[in-house]
Amino acid sequence: MRKHLLRDFTELYHLDLHGNVRKNPKLSGTTHNVFGIQVGVGITVAIRYSRHTERKLFYYRVPEFWRRTEKLTFLSELGSIRRIEWRELHPGNKHTWITEGLQIEFAQFLPIGTRESKMAIDANTEAIFKTYSAGVNTSRDSIAYDFSSKRLASKINQFVEDYNAEVVVPPWDWTAGKVKTSVYTIGKKGVQNGTTTEIYSGVQSACCP
Repeated sequence: MRKHLLRDFTELYHLDLHGNVRKNPKLSGTTHNVFGIQVGVGITVAIRYSRHTERKLFYYRVPEFWRRTEKLTFLSELGSIRRIEWRELHPGNKHTWITEGLQIEFAQFLPIGTRESKMAIDANTEAIFKTYSAGVNTSRDSIAYDFSSKRLASKINQFVEDYNAEVVVPPWDWTAGKVKTSVYTIGKKGVQNGTTTEIYSGVQSACCP
């Protein structure tokens, strides 16, 4: 995304309002975040000039511990983005905007796996693993895993009942109801009421046959 933004626009101005409670537990979402949420908030202004080919990126961050009221007052009194003392950024090779604190030698390390090595025909690629995947992925861990086999079977059976109840009557609305799923994952015919269980590291896992 960062790469395409700088490709499509001539000038980018990003105002970082902070408020990321997950990165800084000392912050409070209701106190320090302008929207009262846990993730950080920022404002990006993108400008495109048809006759300019040079790309520029500017950045400004408010004090991290500013309260919500202070940030809103700052924005209301600002009036124009030109009144901000912007700092020009120079993205790295990976299109990373903020490169402070990054170690230059990190890019020289042998990667665990890359898309280039995975697609390469030659087996001698610059990566530890040529073939890799996301591994076992249920997309419904809260349903497919449990420490209790009885509770696991109950959840799976309830999931099957809810799913079959929603596919018997068209049209299929996959965004509503009790079961959010993909047509291509299970299909429109429904599944049989039953489970197959396996034990891995003491955790019960299940799948619908």
